[in-house]
Amino acid sequence: MERKIRREEISSYLNDQFYIGCGHYSIDYKGTLEDGDVVIKAINVIDDNLLLIKKEIRILRSVYHENIVEFVGYVIDLPKLYLVTEFIGSSLDKVIHKSTDPYTNDQAINWMLQAAKGLHYLHSLTPKLIHRDVRPHNLMIDQERKVLKLTNFANTNIMGKSEAYLYMAPEIFEGNRFTEECDVFSFGITFWEVLSRKIPYKDSPSNMLTLKKVTQENLRPPLLDISECPEHIKVLIESSWSPQPKQRPKMKKIIAAL
Repeated sequence: MERKIRREEISSYLNDQFYIGCGHYSIDYKGTLEDGDVVIKAINVIDDNLLLIKKEIRILRSVYHENIVEFVGYVIDLPKLYLVTEFIGSSLDKVIHKSTDPYTNDQAINWMLQAAKGLHYLHSLTPKLIHRDVRPHNLMIDQERKVLKLTNFANTNIMGKSEAYLYMAPEIFEGNRFTEECDVFSFGITFWEVLSRKIPYKDSPSNMLTLKKVTQENLRPPLLDISECPEHIKVLIESSWSPQPKQRPKMKKIIAAL
């Protein structure tokens, strides 16, 4: 549950020893408070991102679901602002590409079922919330590899993240706004990655060429790389990354299929 956090509670964790990652405007640290292990996101507050940060806090305070990382609180100490959320474990990206421990397709499908439940919750809110950055990096999994939670769903500044482009729906690059169908597209690409254990479009000579082919030629990752998974899963993934947004299934339908 959210509570008021004092600057002195987190100050000892704001150094390289506890560093776990970084974003466009922020650095992430791991800490331990009375609430348990937490992630402390240290954000540089500048004029053009202050409103975005305030919006992110409002969103984080308004959501609660078993498959969404829980908001603990925040500290304002200008020019820094610190967002504190629960620490789960590692990202699904690390499990897929950096861990030496194998996992089964059944485990992968269960993880994506949990991701779908978290996304369905966001899409069911009034007004609905669009994640906008669904990819393995933003799916957190606990040490036992049983519980998966979405994170970074309130981060509205993703267009500067080159690694996010490969998961984004083609209509975004045509100037359209983010919709729940965009999340479904990203979910499909992510699902393929979890099952194939491969980075999408890894053999492409450049991201720009990939984006052109995704947008203009309907390029998608090869289903041949997930040939061992159940047929209905392949059908679900293929429908999720349809070039026509309205032909992509809703998260409710995806949950039922999984």
